[in-house]
Amino acid sequence: AVSVLSGASTAGTAGSVVVSTGAASGGAAGSVSVGVGSTDSGPGGSVSVSAGTSSGGSGGSVSVSAGTSSGGSGGNVVVSAGSTTDTRYEGGHVSVVSGGGSSSSSGHVVVSSSDATSAGASGWLTLSTGTTQSGASGAVSVLSGASTAGTAGSVVVSTGAASGGAAGSVSVGVGST
Repeated sequence: AVSVLSGASTAGTAGSVVVSTGAASGGAAGSVSVGVGSTDSGPGGSVSVSAGTSSGGSGGSVSVSAGTSSGGSGGNVVVSAGSTTDTRYEGGHVSVVSGGGSSSSSGHVVVSSSDATSAGASGWLTLSTGTTQSGASGAVSVLSGASTAGTAGSVVVSTGAASGGAAGSVSVGVGST
């Protein structure tokens, strides 16, 4: 095993661990790869990235962001589960879940594209399931939470307003057979 640890502290801030490549002025900057070994007969290794917990303050944050660019496209962030070729099993799942609250509100999940400058269109937001050749394709469910003592959540479907053009439209259709 390989362990990289910072120093602990009983009365102050614990040490930091920084993994970084050098900058480049005339070429591509270096990459950082974190991977686990493969196996032939057992589960593959896992990669876990987690922030620290706290008993007297806010828990730490985990931030994953792509690089910005002044002369090209910004970098991409891709979160993908593993696939399988074994017909007895299904591909991996991707879960995005907010934190719970035992005596307060749970956290929010926000999926949004960024604003665009006055000369461009803002990014798309696509929610879709995969296609299939011989079985039922996946479903898309948009649900609000139930409540036992208060008001249940609402579901709002709305288009954007426009000050210099046509407002957006809402289309609901069914597939052809």
